Amino acid sequence: MKKYTSYSVILTLLGSILLTGCINYQNFGVYDFEVHEWGVFVKGYDCDNVSVLSESPELIYVKKPVIYFHDLKGRTNVKVEIGSIRNASTIPDADIKDDCIIWGVNVENDTIFLSKGTKYPYLFYEGEINYPTKIIANITVIGDNVTFYVKNNENYTITDIYMIYGYPKYNYTTFPTVLTYVRIDKLDSGGEANITTHLKNDTSYEIDELLTSLVEKGLTEKEAQELINYWEDWWFWPTNIGNYTRLIYTIPPSVYDQLLHLKVTPEPSSIIRVGIVTITNIPILDLNTQSSSNSNR
Repeated sequence: MKKYTSYSVILTLLGSILLTGCINYQNFGVYDFEVHEWGVFVKGYDCDNVSVLSESPELIYVKKPVIYFHDLKGRTNVKVEIGSIRNASTIPDADIKDDCIIWGVNVENDTIFLSKGTKYPYLFYEGEINYPTKIIANITVIGDNVTFYVKNNENYTITDIYMIYGYPKYNYTTFPTVLTYVRIDKLDSGGEANITTHLKNDTSYEIDELLTSLVEKGLTEKEAQELINYWEDWWFWPTNIGNYTRLIYTIPPSVYDQLLHLKVTPEPSSIIRVGIVTITNIPILDLNTQSSSNSNR
């Protein structure tokens, strides 16, 4: 199996946008519309570089964050800026300078129109960011049991935590890959969890709780379902050969803002940002290594 060493983020702002030439943004106040954004940050364990991606990552990229607007009915000139992102590329084209992406657009009826009349449901971009996470995690397999360990050394609470272990059935690569996983609702700063469960022999998983939580965090049900539809196979069943591990969790909006600054002019009445971190290559330990590791925490 390929070793992934990247972090991925996908942003989703709901709305409609039309690219134009020069736009006068003066005298813009707060407008009664919303911006929604979701992002999936993907990185390898012990790797500080993070990618913002909309597809399964192999390199360190910020790829395809998606931006929509809600409730902008009449045509409105809008400026969208994304900061602190390197080696960025965008669709539609944007001005990119000094690690900053800038779109100048017109929004009408929550649809994005390009200057030649082309329509887009969203804006998206790719690039690179730095994100040194402080999460400790490992997985230990002993006989027919698997133990999932995770400790939150960040200074904020993480939620919607999933630890996933995939492995070939009967330990032969010619047989289907199956998986075992656990969900943890949240871990406060300094919190840890150590959960042992029996290894399964199928590929079933249940993420209705994640869908519900994403909606509670402010996404529409359609947005939350689109996020899950795009990522669930890569999270839970990315390969049919060899072992794989995943750690998934949601970060607070304030942390999202620190990683990728977003500015929208005119200022919307509400901005909702939901970021999900995905860490690959969680260490798989034997019993002796696990005991030694725990004793040093």
